[in-house]
Order: sequence, then structure tokens, then C-alpha cells
Amino acid sequence: MYGSADWRERGALADDEIARVVLGTAGHIDHGKTALVQALTGVDADRLAEEKRRGMTIDLGFAPLELEGRAVGIVDVPGHERFVKNMVAGSTGVDAVLLVVAADDGVMPQTREHLEILDVLGLRCGAVALTKVDRPGVDAELLAALGAELDELLAGTFLAEAPRVAVSAHTGQGIDELRRTLAELVRGVERRSIGGPFRMPVQRVFSIKGFGTVLTGIPLSGCARPGDRLVLHDARGQVVAARVRGVQAYGRPAERARAGHSAALNLADLDREAAARGDTLASPYSFHPGELFEVRLRALGSSRPAFAKRTPVRVHLGTAEVLGEAVLLDATSLSPGESGLAQLRLRAPLVALPGDRFVLRRSSPLETLGGGVILGRSRWRLKAFRPFVLERLARREAALGDPDEQALVELEASGREGLISGSAELRAAAGSLGAAPGELRAALRRLVRAGRAVEAPEGTFLTRVEAERRERALAALAERVRVALDESHREHPTRPGPTKSELRQRLDRPEEAQLDAALAALCAEGAARLVPGSDPSRYAASAHRPALPPEWAPLEAALLERMRQAGPEPGARSQLERCPPHPDERAREVLDYLLELGEAVELDDVVVARGCYRASVERVRATLQAGPASLGALRDALRANRRFAVALLEHLDRAGITRREGGLRALAHPREPQ
Repeated sequence: MYGSADWRERGALADDEIARVVLGTAGHIDHGKTALVQALTGVDADRLAEEKRRGMTIDLGFAPLELEGRAVGIVDVPGHERFVKNMVAGSTGVDAVLLVVAADDGVMPQTREHLEILDVLGLRCGAVALTKVDRPGVDAELLAALGAELDELLAGTFLAEAPRVAVSAHTGQGIDELRRTLAELVRGVERRSIGGPFRMPVQRVFSIKGFGTVLTGIPLSGCARPGDRLVLHDARGQVVAARVRGVQAYGRPAERARAGHSAALNLADLDREAAARGDTLASPYSFHPGELFEVRLRALGSSRPAFAKRTPVRVHLGTAEVLGEAVLLDATSLSPGESGLAQLRLRAPLVALPGDRFVLRRSSPLETLGGGVILGRSRWRLKAFRPFVLERLARREAALGDPDEQALVELEASGREGLISGSAELRAAAGSLGAAPGELRAALRRLVRAGRAVEAPEGTFLTRVEAERRERALAALAERVRVALDESHREHPTRPGPTKSELRQRLDRPEEAQLDAALAALCAEGAARLVPGSDPSRYAASAHRPALPPEWAPLEAALLERMRQAGPEPGARSQLERCPPHPDERAREVLDYLLELGEAVELDDVVVARGCYRASVERVRATLQAGPASLGALRDALRANRRFAVALLEHLDRAGITRREGGLRALAHPREPQ
């Protein structure tokens, strides 16, 4: 593809010269698929020397077909049963199929198997080519019999009403009619979206001298231009960065690689040995490979073995082939033709999105078992017959193809935490859907406008059910906070209010964010308030004002009297708190109340009455007016014990009334005592 001289000479392909449609061939070995592709395109899709020697297609072949002035890609796939895995890889990204049946051979085993695989892969558009009609013995009677055989084979499939064209690649018979049929087919194919992040399963890897590493494949979404930065997700789960140096489509330079056509990307900063078929080339930070996937699984027709509860399989997804296990979730077995919900457990990570199709094969004997569609990624191994698991999978299946419904399912999976705009969780949810974070946010906001989701003020998206549950939980917690504040005020009427830490303790330690939200709600409605200047922050009921209950008045009087009696000879605060016959805790609260009112002053570990404090400050001022004085001289002037003198002087130092000069104290710039 890359560097094809005959196409390169014709110059670059503009976007409008490329139809975003890829055709794939299918059919039994030696039914003339490659010869038919060459007759249509002039390109021999057998590119390998071994293919030339053996006269059979082993790997994928690519050729451009010009229809109505635009390039349409054709993928020629192997027909031999040993190379079905290559056939599945080639069918990734194919929009329509050309089923090839040799008129002289009729329907053969790989004809049936390819048809079943195409159906499992979700193909819904195609045509049938009856080849080798020039062979001896092929007459009207044989063609009629073949038609009846095809009627039976295709009944109930997506090709039941498909056009059939009799052709000969050798004589050219029917080739023009087949071209017209394919042109009409292409016009009716739904184009793949080029929106979203770029994703391309790698089909081929090679290097060209002077160009470097080249990866080919059919992009499934988005587009990539020269200069873009991409990443390669490999089979080991590693991510390798690369830069697009050049793009070709069908062997000619192109403006960009887009979803819906076969492309080759020449990459800088990527070693040839770092990439392989089955890897995924993608936009950075957009996809998250996984090993556990929830799926809808279907067993193939009557000639196939059934699925057991746990079946070892080869998983063919995109261009990748990975060993794994299919685990049924809603049944103990699947008979041929039946379908069910299951989990794929892989031995290597793959990039897979909801709606991606896969095929399952047995390793020994080598045969196709079935396939299905990816519903979503799993975070853990699922257990069978769990109602909530089956319900979630059913929701995911119903949401396939609907971005808003898929966004709602992801939102439901996020639980009570929701999805926060700009968070890693939202980016991961977008990546699991193959969407950009902005696309997921847009879908979530559409759900908000439709009343099916809620966007909280902090930018958190929640389902309506979860939002209502959160509102109920917040209202319940706010009511508990209101009760806790009232209880605290009754127990401690002299305090301005409890700290947030004390509230959490009373409420059995709710999450801090929830408590903050409840306090904010109470403050907003005027039921509570933040106490000004409190450190740490204290909260109070709006009507609460610290006050001394009448029954506590005797204790207040007793404490004031003890402080007056102690004068400048006070003991430690702990002695005041043991004011019989009252409890220590109540005495402590009353002392705090007196300190708040300014009726008492606390100096380190001693508490004195306001009058004593003011008188002592004046004595210190008067003494220092005559000049610096020692601690002993100041203690004598205060007529106080050493504990009180030291505590008072250190307090006055901090207040800027006195200052130390060696072992002496001097009067600093005076300030009114506190």
C-alpha cells in the first residue's frame, strides 16, 4: 500500500475522492476471490511469495476500486479454514461484503462459516458474486440449482435479498454489471462517523527505506493528519508514543486517515519491532485497554458445539487474537443458535468499546464457536445469575448506539459519587465509550436538560435517582446537625458553639464533605451560623447566644469570690476548676464564660479576676516608670508569688507593654491592657 508507484504518480487523494466505505470479500478457498478483485481493480491482492507459489490467499490483500470517481477499498481475505483468523482480522472495519461462490463448486464449508462469521460481526449489507461461470459444465441448469442452494443458505441472513451477479474473472463476463451493483451498494452504505478520538486496529506493520515504520488498517473512528501525536496500545498493555509523518489511502498520499477507508500511516519515533498486528493506534489518553468485558454471546449454527458455563476460547476482536475464557452469566450452557449474556476474561489487554464485534474459536480442534458484541468493560470478575449484574448488562445492551443512553449507564455505574467534570473518572468513562471527555459532558448535559440527570453546583453529574437520594441524605444529615447543635447548646450554654470536629464526634463521624454540605445548607437557610472569628471554626444555631443559666449563678459567684480572695497570689487554673461541690467540667465552662466576658483574665496556667489584673498592670507600670527592674523587684511591687509574677510579665511582654533587657524588664511603648 504505502509507496505504491502506480497510484503515487497520480498525486494526492483529496477527502472527496475517497468513499468512506470498505468492501470485503468472503467465501471458500479457490472460489476466485483474488482473481475477481484483480478483474475489478487491476491489482493482484496476493502480495506474499508463498501466496504466489501456493496459488492461495494466506494473509489479507488490499486493493483500491474506483467507483463513480471515488476510491473504495477492497479487502481480500483468505478462504482456507486454517486462515479464518486472518479473514476475521480483515473483516474489521468492513462496511459491506461480497460473498463469492464458484458456480462449478457451489456452497462449501467455508462459504457457510464465513457467512456465519459475517453475521456475528454485524455486517448488514452486501452482494453475491457467482464466479467461474465460464468453466465447462456450468450451464443454466447448474446456475438454477446453485440459486436454489443459495436461497436456502441465505434465508434469514442479511444477504437474503442481496443482488447476485454471475461473473467470470477470466473472460470479463459480468464484471461491468458487478461494478454497477457495487456502486449502488456503496451509495446505500451508512458512512462511519469521523467524530471522536482516532482508533485504528493495526492490520499490517512494515518499514520502507527512507520512510520508516508504516502501520496499515481501517480506522474505526476519528481521523489523523500529518503532525498528529498518536499512541500505540500493544498486547502487553504498554503505550508507545508516535508522531504521524505521512498518510496514504489506497497507495496515494491523503490529507488524513479517516474512519471508513483503508489507510497507511508512516510514523516517526516508532520502531518497527514495537508494533504488531492486533495492536491499536489511537489518540492519546482516549482509550483504556481491558481484560474483562461484558458481552452478548451467540453460539453458531447447529453443526457447532455448545458453550459450557466456562469455555476456553480464542478471542478474535478487531485484528487481535487473544486467548481467554467465555463465562456465561445467565445460563449454564448455550446450545447451537442460542445467545446469552457472558463475560470475556482475557489473558492480555485489548482496546474494545461497546458495540465492537468479536468471534470466538476453539483452539483444538480448530473451529469457530460463535461470537457477539461488546457491551462494556468490567471492573471485576462477575458471578452468574446475580440480578443486579444481569440488569446492568441489559441496560448496557439497550443503550448500544445511543450516546445519551450510554452516558446515562456510565453515570449510573458511578454511583453516589457521580461524574465530576474534568475528573479522571469522567475521562475514564469517556474512554470506555470511545468518546472524547467533551462529548461525554455534552451527552450528560443533554440528560440534565431532559430531566434525567442533575448537575450539582460543583460540576458533579448525578442520576436523578442518585441526586434525590443525595438530597434526602443531605436533608437527614442537616436535621441531625440541627439536633446536635441544640443538644450542644443545652449541655454547654456558655459556649459560642461546638467545633466541626466536636460535631463530627456527636454524629458518629460522617464524611467531612457531607458535613460541610449539611452545615452550608443550614447556614444558607438561616438555621445555623458560623461563629465570627472562631478558630477552629465553631457553629451555632442562629438563635443561640452564650448565657449563664440561672442555676449556674452560684458557681459563677463562688469562682469570682475565690479569684478575689486569691488576689495576686492565684494558684493554677486546675485548682479553680475543682470548686466543690460542682463538677470540674461545669467549673471549666463557667471559667471560659467569665474569660469570654472579660470578668477574668488567663495568664498561662493561672486565672485572675479582672480587677486584680488591671491593678497588677498599673503596679508594673508605676514601678518601671523609675527605670528597668528585676523580676524580684517587680514581684515585691506586685506582692505576688513567683508563678503569677512570671505569668503576668510574659503576658505584658507579648502585649508590648514591657520588654526584657537582659535580666531586667523595662517599659516599652505603652498599650492599653487587654
